[in-house]
Amino acid sequence: MGKKFAIICLFCLLATMVACSQDSGGEDEGQVNENGDHFNAEGLPVVDEKITLNFVSPKAPLAPDYNEMEIIQTLEEMTNVHIEWNNIPGEGYEERKNLMFASDELPDAFYNADFTDYEIVRYGRSGQIIPLEDLIEEYAPNLMEIFEKRPELRSMVTAPDGHIYSLPRAEEMGLAAVPNFTSINKAWLDKLELDVPTTLDEYGDVLRAFRDQDPNESGKDDVIPLSYMHNFWTGNFGDMFAAFGVPDNTEHRIVRDGEVIFTAVQPEYKEAIEYYHGWVEEGLIDSESYIQDISQYFAKGKTEPPSLGSYIWWETEEIVGPEHADDYVLLPPLEGRMVIKW
Repeated sequence: MGKKFAIICLFCLLATMVACSQDSGGEDEGQVNENGDHFNAEGLPVVDEKITLNFVSPKAPLAPDYNEMEIIQTLEEMTNVHIEWNNIPGEGYEERKNLMFASDELPDAFYNADFTDYEIVRYGRSGQIIPLEDLIEEYAPNLMEIFEKRPELRSMVTAPDGHIYSLPRAEEMGLAAVPNFTSINKAWLDKLELDVPTTLDEYGDVLRAFRDQDPNESGKDDVIPLSYMHNFWTGNFGDMFAAFGVPDNTEHRIVRDGEVIFTAVQPEYKEAIEYYHGWVEEGLIDSESYIQDISQYFAKGKTEPPSLGSYIWWETEEIVGPEHADDYVLLPPLEGRMVIKW
């Protein structure tokens, strides 16, 4: 129970950034679990003698090791719990995770686990991940308060068998709804004496200039005018359809005038496909946009000399690195066949 209690506390701190209030007015004798381990059911630190837990988590390529993060170091000081992180690069995480469960060589916990609903039920039934609802009820009052105020959040993390195997993470600021930011190489624009495009046709003209005028001065045919990640949660091409009046997403479903519509059958969508097909034929769009993985995509932004004219992604530095981030600016919403102002 001691290790389970420490995990639930660490997860709640990581997920909500709310620490248990510490009672300085009395003595806390702590509690002893069935193994004789001492832990503090209230207040901080969680344990008086430091313990180590092993966590597995996927990690973005440019993100530091989690133990180097100030927030993790602060949490360790607060709780007296050290986490030994196994940070797996995102592109290899799924395979490594499956191997861990197949061999039953599991860490104490997964963070930002990216489990499917099926995996949660499957591994819960096999006993490889444990139910958390009793621990939450006893040791996570802040999370319980959220569940009471927002019962739909509890239902979202409750498996069909009635157990809770994972802790929720909610984002209600609307950030994840807009994960596609289009960047353009301003250094190349300045070199070619071009303005930042404001219309779709101007954008196409700039991409042609990037293709034809050797802006990186390599003397080679190595410029990629535009690249992206087809149907990925970020870096996809969906927002470019907004210039035709039908912004798209990976599910091809949007709400228009209070009605859910399927974008791919709309006449505006078909018009956009025909228009952008011309860009593909002209070599303005990277043909590998439809098959590349994250590592391949990121590599294109870090060539020397730079070869990427424009790209779509969540964060500039992830693609082109900090050394070239200042060379790029965000593209404004483009006016197209239908004027859209965001």
